[in-house]
Amino acid sequence: MIFNIFLIPFWSASTEAYQKNDINWIRNGMKRYNQLNLLMLFGFVLMLFFSGPFYRLWLGEGKVTIQFIWSFWGFVYFNVMMYGSKYVQFLNGISALRLQFIASLISPFLYIGVVLTLIKVFHLGLYSIFIGAVIANFNGLNTGSSPVSYGDQQEQERNLD
Repeated sequence: MIFNIFLIPFWSASTEAYQKNDINWIRNGMKRYNQLNLLMLFGFVLMLFFSGPFYRLWLGEGKVTIQFIWSFWGFVYFNVMMYGSKYVQFLNGISALRLQFIASLISPFLYIGVVLTLIKVFHLGLYSIFIGAVIANFNGLNTGSSPVSYGDQQEQERNLD
């Protein structure tokens, strides 16, 4: 949530920078958000490392047992979402919505298929929910809303100069 608070203004700011053809501002903005990502990742690693004692303090000794693997997959999920969100915000800001729209139509079916496959074939149980969410977030990682597409957009900008 903290990362999203910092990220919210990026959509409108990237729209303005894109319209002014201020590619340096966009690059610097992405660089700053990547640095914030690393800082948050460090904090998340600490939280993951101390999750067991924190759960015992918060929930009480022996009341509820949360396995480390749950914390790990939550850690992976939130980091993947945080990583992809800045590229999604940028592409939203420049109105590159078609690919994201298509991905949003595909990702729920992908999520359900992956989760069911991981549960029924690989017997991963409830961990499949996190794993499926990470895989179904391909629109934030792989297709268009990612560093690859961001780089493609930047390359297109260079070709226009």
